[in-house]
Amino acid sequence: MEHLLTSYLYANKICPLPTVGSLIIQPGAAVAELSEKRMLAPHPVIQFSSREIDSDDLLKFIARQNDVDIPEASDKLSSYCNRLQQYMPNG
Repeated sequence: MEHLLTSYLYANKICPLPTVGSLIIQPGAAVAELSEKRMLAPHPVIQFSSREIDSDDLLKFIARQNDVDIPEASDKLSSYCNRLQQYMPNG
């Protein structure tokens, strides 16, 4: 499941995790190292948000990639998110 979620996140810049929250790719900022007289390129950052977003597109993606129907994709994602919650503080 991690591979699918990673692919979806990088393609869409946001990945819903029902009952958990969302992962969002935020653009990074360039960093100036004045003492070295150089600029470092920006690096994107993956940020967690507790805000939940609609997961319909993700479910369609999982269903297509696994060649299953939407209810089965939903079960797989729900099971994964339930396991994630076990590792979250206060989860």
